[in-house]
Amino acid sequence: MGGYIRILLYVIIAVSLVAADVSAADITSGLLAYWILDDDVKDSVGGHDGVLVGGAEFVRDDDRGKVLEVDGVDGHAVVPHSADIVFANTDSYTLSVWVNVLTAPGHWAGIVDKSRDISPWYGLWINSSNQWVGGGTNIIGSVVETNAWIHLALVQDAGTNRRLVYVNGEVNTQGTAISSTGSGELWMGGAKSLSEYLHGRIDDVAIYGRALSADDIKALAQGADILGFAVEPHAKFASLWSAIRQ
Repeated sequence: MGGYIRILLYVIIAVSLVAADVSAADITSGLLAYWILDDDVKDSVGGHDGVLVGGAEFVRDDDRGKVLEVDGVDGHAVVPHSADIVFANTDSYTLSVWVNVLTAPGHWAGIVDKSRDISPWYGLWINSSNQWVGGGTNIIGSVVETNAWIHLALVQDAGTNRRLVYVNGEVNTQGTAISSTGSGELWMGGAKSLSEYLHGRIDDVAIYGRALSADDIKALAQGADILGFAVEPHAKFASLWSAIRQ
């Protein structure tokens, strides 16, 4: 009987890990760029490396460990243009970021945006009324919450001709798909050519070449590790199977 129970437990764990790997594939599939923002502005996936400028630095955050902090004056991170992170109105993509707004700006402030100085652009902003905005042809959402970590995602789904802004895993506002093919830089914490600087903290910026599903976005908002999520179940499996065998 003991051997039968061990085999049954093994099957249950194996099925659970297959399901976890399917979720992991959903989270990692189509990933074009991923800036962890622990100690540098290096892209862990696609080689889109950037640098810090002005009053931007990496700090220790009680909730998320090392993160990027920008001062609202001139601090930002800048990543050079790359043709694989711009999108036509017939393309699907997703921009995902964690942000903690330390001061409601009362003016436009860029969180993560691509090619603000060379139209057409895309990205996530806060407007002068302190609302979340999916930029380009602006789609405006709810009022910003300050001094709290918020997961934001901008999703363009070409198949349904929609752009959606998610806040903490829920659709907050939406509009139609647009072209975002400008050849300017990608900025985090500001917007090039304008005084659109953010006072806040930014972490885990990712760009996908596909429209993530609502379930994918919810998983990210609930803390799924974009790169580590795929391998963690195997480590859990090893320890659980070891315990079963004893």
